Amino acid sequence: MNKKIVYSAAIDIGQTSTKFSLISNQGSIKYFFDMSSEKFFIHLDPFAFLVNQIKSLINNVQSQGLEVSAIGVSSTMDVNAVDGTLRFVNTEQFNKWKIFSLKEFFQNQFRLPIVIENDGIAAAWGEFCVGSGKETRNFINIMIGTGIGGGVILDGNILPDSLGSGSYFGHMSININGDECPLCNHKGCWEMYASGYALEKQAEKILSSTKQDTVLSIKPSVREIIEAAQTGDNLAILLLNDLGYYLGFGLVNLVNIFNPELIILGGGLIHADKFFTKQAIEILNEKRMPLRNKIRVVISKLGAQAALIGVGLMAINECEKDKQ
Repeated sequence: MNKKIVYSAAIDIGQTSTKFSLISNQGSIKYFFDMSSEKFFIHLDPFAFLVNQIKSLINNVQSQGLEVSAIGVSSTMDVNAVDGTLRFVNTEQFNKWKIFSLKEFFQNQFRLPIVIENDGIAAAWGEFCVGSGKETRNFINIMIGTGIGGGVILDGNILPDSLGSGSYFGHMSININGDECPLCNHKGCWEMYASGYALEKQAEKILSSTKQDTVLSIKPSVREIIEAAQTGDNLAILLLNDLGYYLGFGLVNLVNIFNPELIILGGGLIHADKFFTKQAIEILNEKRMPLRNKIRVVISKLGAQAALIGVGLMAINECEKDKQ
């Protein structure tokens, strides 16, 4: 007997883009829509917009005789999953969200179960349920985008809140005398060397100090660098190779702590993986403790939608718990 298909309304609020969709209990995406997070926060009333988008998603499903059972929201900022508040805010565009409970807000608008979760944890859950970690009970999921985030699955579960729900891997230092991080004000954070932010800053530094034979502009974006690398631009390829080098050192630290069976690499930069994963895996295998003979490193099957799918599935699970 086929399992009844139900949906959750899912939202993923990131630094670069904000995404809306319906997620089925099979992990499929329906009615996907995204927009610039800058536009979402600055040019719109974000709270009213969220409500209107969710109502639109629910109406679309109900018009077809289908069911929306829950609402899930993942955020790039660390959230308290119990009360739905942001634990701290270090990005200007999130200032109006301080001490604000998204969970309470949505519960007042909709009579549905609500799940609010950190995007790295949500992405790991999505990979575990329907992605690259589906057959594995112990793995680390790394999201490489504007910054670096992630989540850990241990014995088929996310880490409990008491063990570090935020999974702020990007703020693990790999160089104590390194560059100062504008988000946490510490030195040498991993994402200062192996993220989209790092890629742009390193490119700008090189291009402003030396003359280069390259198609890159003086302040290239991540997209410009990747597109240049794909056409064979030597500087763009070198920048991505270097990112892989630093990515590898962060992976070594995480592997020595968690000893996972599997590492999943995802996030917005992963479509350029051929330019940096080889370097990362070489460093990982050379420098890690030999706690396992082999650790598999794979690319996310869910890509940039992992957190959206993951939080949608979390919300549906919460609904099923409420019914028990």
